[in-house]
Amino acid sequence: MTFSKNLEVIVLFVTILACSGAASPAPLKNNTADGKGTLGVIIPTAIPCWFDNETAVLVQMEVTDCAIQPCYMDAGSTYELAPTFIPAHTTSSLTYRLDYYYQGTYVNFGVTNHSDTFVAGTAYKIVREVVIPQRIRNHIGHFHVLLEDETSAKVLSRCVSGLIRY
Repeated sequence: MTFSKNLEVIVLFVTILACSGAASPAPLKNNTADGKGTLGVIIPTAIPCWFDNETAVLVQMEVTDCAIQPCYMDAGSTYELAPTFIPAHTTSSLTYRLDYYYQGTYVNFGVTNHSDTFVAGTAYKIVREVVIPQRIRNHIGHFHVLLEDETSAKVLSRCVSGLIRY
């Protein structure tokens, strides 16, 4: 085998290794320094809710101690839901509304306001921390993550399946 043939084999091998690594799910990010669990990139990714016309691109959705839906959560415990997204339009503020829907009932976790400027084409991650109430334990449903801009246009509207235990 000549030198160029060896080089071709090595390049092919490295290319195969690089491509095979790209298809694997992203590793969990350790977030235990502040007392919380790990933030996992969930698969399958969060689906659009109710055919909402969102304007952003979802890069990934992370949920504490969850990598595969449905996300198992314990009532009374604290969890983070963190979408990473790329807005299509620049906006001067966003609101993050979080609800949990199960069996015709919904639980509103409230709204947080983010007055930062979000520039179109740039990726952003907003982390939302919630305590799961005891009244929804033993229910399977979904979390609705809703980001809206200052005109109330839906920037992101995604659902994450959750099973509340204990």
